[in-house]
Amino acid sequence: MTLKEKNLSKTGPEKLKDFQRFGSVLGLERMKKLLFKLGNPEKKLKVIHVAGTNGKGSICHYLYNALLENRYKAGMFISPYLERFNERIQLGGEYISDEDLDALTDRVVKATEIMVEEGEDSPTEFEVITAIALLYFKEKEADVVILEVGLGGRGDSTNVIEKPIMSIIGSISYDHMDRLGNTIEEIAMEKAGIIKRGCPLVTAIEDKVAFNVVASVAEEKSVPFIDGSAAAGRATISESTINGMKYNVRILGDEYHVETSMAGEFQLLNSVTALVALEYMREKSILRLNKDDILKGIKKAFNPGRLEILSHSPLVILDGAHNQDSSKVLRNAALNAFGEDLLKECILITAMMSDKEIDKIMENLLHLGGKYFLCEPENHRRADGEVLAASLADLEVDPNHITIIRSPREAVSKAFEEISMGRAGGVVIAGSLYLVGEVRSQVIEEVRHLEMQADFNANQN
Repeated sequence: MTLKEKNLSKTGPEKLKDFQRFGSVLGLERMKKLLFKLGNPEKKLKVIHVAGTNGKGSICHYLYNALLENRYKAGMFISPYLERFNERIQLGGEYISDEDLDALTDRVVKATEIMVEEGEDSPTEFEVITAIALLYFKEKEADVVILEVGLGGRGDSTNVIEKPIMSIIGSISYDHMDRLGNTIEEIAMEKAGIIKRGCPLVTAIEDKVAFNVVASVAEEKSVPFIDGSAAAGRATISESTINGMKYNVRILGDEYHVETSMAGEFQLLNSVTALVALEYMREKSILRLNKDDILKGIKKAFNPGRLEILSHSPLVILDGAHNQDSSKVLRNAALNAFGEDLLKECILITAMMSDKEIDKIMENLLHLGGKYFLCEPENHRRADGEVLAASLADLEVDPNHITIIRSPREAVSKAFEEISMGRAGGVVIAGSLYLVGEVRSQVIEEVRHLEMQADFNANQN
């Protein structure tokens, strides 16, 4: 019986779960063979390829919104999703429909079955998803596609793109060391694997060692190379709040007066990097872009679950902060915006994946609460609550302030109960995008309920 026959009643995302057993295996041979079976849709696409440890998702959203404002039929492939699988594949400002996703999943799964029948290794889950996205963008005739790397770069399934119109490498730091390497040089070399001879490159790399690795690869491949980090360093910030920022920056000789809606000063680097790429493509006529429309798109860009403030009173923050650098960014942004006293009145709900640097992430997150609810999302890589509790104990947190609540939804309900009874000033939910995605809609409903209750009380008085 084929996978398709076993899964006739399943939706596209459910069918893809059958490929989880093949794990995450880097390498391009399976992907190339799969795409050949599908008619090589990747060869028909104009692609902006985006890699990096942190920030690449935000860079993708800045690019996507700028292209939409310039009336391009733009596509975007990102990972992971927060609440709905369809978020991963977007075109023209819309998620892929369930109907298109189901139909394309069946076609790609059929191609994988043929591969296996011919004695080939089965593609992995991420390779199948990437193939679905590329086939969708080709068949819907996308003008340009923003393709986010899943893991690393060199062996990532998205790296089948032979000649992108632009390559972008965001910040580089320690993450996924089990597969990318234990040194920053090794990780940077993996990311640099997306660099293609003659295709322009923009980077947002602040680490000097990583920058030098990428720069040497760019030089070896004769790549036009622009340092977005240097451009960001020349920017002048006129306003920075938890709701976004305003700044001026000169890019390739042109002055930009920029306004962002994404919070955190780290978005300066992400947005400038996107602007550098867009301005280069505008100047070289790679794409037809209008400067005013670029700025409108940058302002509209929003990346849910990344330093997302759902309420100021009580304070409610969502952030996927899933590694040392991103958790440090969250810590600094929250402390600067709200102060240590308010954050100590909050409950921190956290969960992490077992393959992350738990102790280093926890050291940053412990500043974001006075009580700690430790959870376990529905993901096979999740860390046990006891592991998180041991990490907090090593940081000398009072055991009376630590509660293991394995269900994230139950933890959210308990936190808002504490808030409504005046025993907490807010809640910060951080440590994993899987955690944030699992509870985001619930948190939004809880905030709405509190607002309705506050309005009712005000009217009664």
